[in-house]
Amino acid sequence: FKNVASGILLERDYFKSPPSDCTLEYRDRCTSGSLAPTNIDGSNIGGNPSTDSDGNTCPLGHYTQPLLPRSIQIYSSQNNPSSSSWDHDSYEFTNLTPNDVDCGDAFW
Repeated sequence: FKNVASGILLERDYFKSPPSDCTLEYRDRCTSGSLAPTNIDGSNIGGNPSTDSDGNTCPLGHYTQPLLPRSIQIYSSQNNPSSSSWDHDSYEFTNLTPNDVDCGDAFW
């Protein structure tokens, strides 16, 4: 019981919710990874920073749930080799919620 209980207690706060007033600079892109904003040539621009209502950087870290974009509209293409492992050919969400995210799909 002690082993199970200690594991549950450790996972209880594994992801903390981000502050409610945090917003993404690019509201239709993720904070990092393959769905983060890129330059015209496809190179990474360093992620998608989030700020609070005062313009301060939001305290997002290893144990904080990443901010989700409000909406996304992404289509697989031959220019994106990783899209061949996605479960679907397109991902369109006008009001993206955590319930829409499927961590078992390589897209996410």
